[in-house]
Parts: sequence; structure tokens; C-alpha cells
Amino acid sequence: MDIVPALERPDVELARKVLEDHKRLAGRVELSLQLLRTNQALGGQAGLAVTAALYLRYMKRVSAHLKKVATSVVNPYYRIGFKEKK
Repeated sequence: MDIVPALERPDVELARKVLEDHKRLAGRVELSLQLLRTNQALGGQAGLAVTAALYLRYMKRVSAHLKKVATSVVNPYYRIGFKEKK
């Protein structure tokens, strides 16, 4: 992710890319967690599944925090936390 350069300038286009990256990552994490929950991943090895699930949730949370920061670059102050109006 290009979050640091997006904030240093601030670069609206880079911030938009961070938002898109988060959207893709969050979807992939949710799909991976669904596969773990339904025992379709890691050959049913519960210990590895739990470790992978915790890692995926952590990764998604960090990405969500970066998304909030990028939102402050893309949107005016009063719209922080909302989708960008085009």
C-alpha cells in the first residue's frame, strides 16, 4: 500500500488507491475466513486454521485503519468516515 506517500503530500489519487486496496483486501480476507470456517482450507488442521484466522483479522483491521486515514485525504473534514462524493 502507498499510504505513507499519500499522506506526506497529501496525494488524493494515491489515497483513492489505498481505499481501493483496502476494499479488495477486505473481500479477500472475508472469503479466506469463510473457507476456514467451513473447513475447506488447510486440510482441516484446526491449529493452523486458528492461526491463519487471527492473522487475517489483524491484517484486515490494520488495512481498515489505513483506509480511515486515507479517507481524511480524499474527503473534506466534515465527510471523514463517509464514501467520497464524485
